This record gives sequence, structure tokens and C-alpha cells, in this order.
Amino acid sequence: MTTSAELTARFEAPEGFKKYIGFLGGKLAKKSYELYSSAEERGAAESYILDTREHDGTYYYLRAIGTRGHLDEATLARLTQAAKLVPLGTVRFEGMMAAVIPDAVGSNAEARDIHDLSPLDDGIIVYPVTELSKKGRSSWALWARKDGEYYVYPLEDKKL
Repeated sequence: MTTSAELTARFEAPEGFKKYIGFLGGKLAKKSYELYSSAEERGAAESYILDTREHDGTYYYLRAIGTRGHLDEATLARLTQAAKLVPLGTVRFEGMMAAVIPDAVGSNAEARDIHDLSPLDDGIIVYPVTELSKKGRSSWALWARKDGEYYVYPLEDKKL
């Protein structure tokens, strides 16, 4: 069983990002590690599925994490209701284009509708995940807060 503390510790060293992102993502792994290790706050959180969509065999998930712990049922219900209102086209586009570490949540102006559902002041990040046939489920996510900006990186279960 994976825990938040285990995942946080794994990514405290550069090897965690290199191993996870892979050889071809060397610069991305380095930038991600530098941001994560220098963040004022950081951790790993188990994610909640707010909505699931499917199009031509590709699955799209709208997920949320709480940087301050588990999310209560009322919060999840409110976020789920908002997530279900996002059009499929937006979910598909943002599932491929949304910002992940080392880019801040909502920093891609063309792909921020889903991130805008995030009540960041409450430590809650809403983000899209696209699961192509090669990718697996992403039940956990790394998160960081640096200079007032939040960052998120979904973690594939099969790589944990």
C-alpha cells in the first residue's frame, strides 16, 4: 500500500523524478525536481474522481486532491456538480494541455477552465487526467506550493 509519506520521500531526490518521468524527459525531470524540492509546501495526495468521460476509447477524468488532507463529502459533492458541467470538448483539450509540474496550476491560459474549478485558498486542486491505452490509472498526485502558486503532477499507479 502506497502512502503519502512514502511518495513524498521518493520525490525528495532527483532520482524520483528521473525514474518516474523517464530518460527522454531529462530536462523536465530536472526542472520538476528543482521546483518540488524548493517549494515551501509539498506532498503527495490520494485523488478523488469527480467525473469520468470517454471518447473513442480514451478516458478522461476530472480529479481533485486536498493539500491539507482528505476532502469531506459536501466539498466533493460541490466539486462533482461543477465538474459535470464542463463540456466534453473542454475536458478532452485540457486533458492533453493542462499545466503540470513544473508549470503552475492554471498557467496555460488556453487550458485552464478545469483548473479554475480549484478552490486554491482551501488547498484544493482540480485537474484533468487523460488515460490513453498506454497509460494507467492515476490515483495519486504530487503537489507543491511555491511563491503563492500551486503545482500538480498526476502519478500513474503502475509506476508507483
